[in-house]
Amino acid sequence: MSSKILEELRHDLGHEVQAHQAAVDAVDAAAARYLQVNRTDLRCLEILYQGEAVLPSQLAAKLGLTTGSVTAMLDRLERLGYVRRSADPSDRRKVVVRITPKAARRATKIYGPIAQATRPRNSESFLTFSAEAVSCRSAMSHESASFSTHPGTQAMIAALQSPGPRPELAEHLQLFGQFVGSWDLDRTSYAPDGRTATVPGEWHFGWVLDGRAVQDVWICPPRGLRDEPITPPGEWGSVIRFYDARIDAWRATWAGPASGAMYSFIASQEGDEIVLRGHDEDGNPMRWIFSDISADAFRWRSEVSADGGATWRRTIEMRVRRRFA
Repeated sequence: MSSKILEELRHDLGHEVQAHQAAVDAVDAAAARYLQVNRTDLRCLEILYQGEAVLPSQLAAKLGLTTGSVTAMLDRLERLGYVRRSADPSDRRKVVVRITPKAARRATKIYGPIAQATRPRNSESFLTFSAEAVSCRSAMSHESASFSTHPGTQAMIAALQSPGPRPELAEHLQLFGQFVGSWDLDRTSYAPDGRTATVPGEWHFGWVLDGRAVQDVWICPPRGLRDEPITPPGEWGSVIRFYDARIDAWRATWAGPASGAMYSFIASQEGDEIVLRGHDEDGNPMRWIFSDISADAFRWRSEVSADGGATWRRTIEMRVRRRFA
């Protein structure tokens, strides 16, 4: 087979994979609306469909959430009657989570016809179908990464991405691992003279580097508005973060190629906030702060000090909300 034909086949397959993934996403979005849950909650239900009782800590690791976020999520699902928590028969000190018949019945109304249309054995349970659907979804996501853009970029993305945190580091990595997923935001900049400007954006977090780090891609304005004239000009940058056991804190570096900015930070939990401390281009102390953190939203702000940290001026604030569809 010639290299030209192979390249055409790879190109065509890439389009088909993308179309399939778009269809899967559309079904999931419809399922989430019907079940009155968000996409993270839906993913939790998918995990519970695949097996028996699951520990909340196992859900946290698989979903990239903190245990507190998992507790809030299970509270929501329990109020809807979709999950049930009970004592672990083998260890009464532990709590396990199971999906309820109500959730299975409602989900079957959505996914059942798909199972019947795609499999000859119509009598199989939704549990079996769901496990296969999730497996297929994971495989197709992998193929999508492998058959898009330049072959060199494909190889780099495949080597960069990770399915989750390394187990021995999972507890430490949840500080930023809780943000894994996609988010929408409104960014407000504050000029020294008091003028403000607000622009929408998007933010995507993921596990990278053998599950040892969390990287994000921050795009403002979002890709859907890139052809429209928006002031101020935007950025398309990235932060890579990893936990350094030697200092019991995180190291983080931001690269903003459009603005030429490169910042390095040391990050840690301070009360209910996550604070990244570094310096701006002029050597002034600067801090980035994650606050008001919940499973579905958080607030982010950038502050700079011109007097060595005695006083701080807010320069940017973002209201961030998890993307569910």
